[in-house]
Amino acid sequence: MDGSVRWTVEFYEFLSPGSWPTEEQAAESEAVHRRARTNGARHGTPIIVSSLGEADPRINLFFRVGSMASAQPSTWRRYAHALVVWLDFLAVFGQRWDEASVGDVEAFKDWRLTDPRNPRMVAPTSFDTDRAALATFYGCRRSCNSPTKP
Repeated sequence: MDGSVRWTVEFYEFLSPGSWPTEEQAAESEAVHRRARTNGARHGTPIIVSSLGEADPRINLFFRVGSMASAQPSTWRRYAHALVVWLDFLAVFGQRWDEASVGDVEAFKDWRLTDPRNPRMVAPTSFDTDRAALATFYGCRRSCNSPTKP
């Protein structure tokens, strides 16, 4: 898989103080954490960012509303990593996540489980986590509130 945009996931660390080389960086980090808390993030909440440094608030809202808001951090981690693999898969084909189709999910399943071009194929039980993450994510997109703040 070779796309121009790669997605990464980080997790908010509210419990351990950061080590910043300058006071300006420390203040900037605190401002980000304050805004994150205001927007519903808790310790361990994922934040998914593209390689361009852009965070789509609609993606990251997923972890702060609906059933995911009360999920365990271990569920957030599994689902966040599954979403990053999905977003990277879509990027290879120039497909936006908010325009993906059932056919894209089927192609993703084939790639994850059987495509010899995938150097990291997974077992069907691992794909079950991907499928659950996608079903929950897209289900939330239909039923969760739209973000009011980036």
